[in-house]
Amino acid sequence: MPTLTKLYSMKEAALHNTPEDCWVVVDGKIYDVTKYLEDHPGGADVLLEATGKDAKEEFDDAGHSKSVIELMVQMALLKGVAKTNVWKVRVMNFKLGFALNRN
Repeated sequence: MPTLTKLYSMKEAALHNTPEDCWVVVDGKIYDVTKYLEDHPGGADVLLEATGKDAKEEFDDAGHSKSVIELMVQMALLKGVAKTNVWKVRVMNFKLGFALNRN
């Protein structure tokens, strides 16, 4: 069963910047990549350097396709959405049949 999309500030997301707790923001969506760090083909350092900002440009420059985002969602890495992208949350939640989670 799908869960409600959680909102986080970029400041909150930036606090998760260690090998033990690593969140990466790509196009306003926040992914917890902690468990994936060791398996990332580009190495853990690439992901750790991408914390604290929206790394969409770096993500695109690395040649990632849309299927990589789909894989990240399937792997349950999606943690939430940056508050700067509330409209995306509303669309995502609408598609899932939920109201906006303001907690």
